[in-house]
Amino acid sequence: MRIAEDTEFLKRLPPHLEPVWEPEVKTIHRNETRLSGLLFDQYRRGYRSGTYCTEATQAKPFHLARNNFRDRRQIRKLARVGLSGPELSLAMRSMPIVLSALSARSLGIYMGARDRLKNVRKVKG
Repeated sequence: MRIAEDTEFLKRLPPHLEPVWEPEVKTIHRNETRLSGLLFDQYRRGYRSGTYCTEATQAKPFHLARNNFRDRRQIRKLARVGLSGPELSLAMRSMPIVLSALSARSLGIYMGARDRLKNVRKVKG
């Protein structure tokens, strides 16, 4: 499971086994270090997400992509709340890259959802 695997896993746990948040524990994600790799990775993640969400939610491809792209409104707010000093400065300077990655992911969501719907229609018709 490569999309939202932690969220999906947590949903399946019974309440008495839910993990407790511990601020000292840090999670490190292995991300791309080149812009082209980052954009391609986000497109792929979006594509997988779009195929899954179309089936799970019955939402239209455009709405899924649009809803994902709306996240851009929260990115700066979250950075300002959670970061300070040099980390905040770096995050703010990185916004064009973040918005490019979000655009690639939104496009991937749209394409994945659209392709999934086309395949479903082929099977039915």
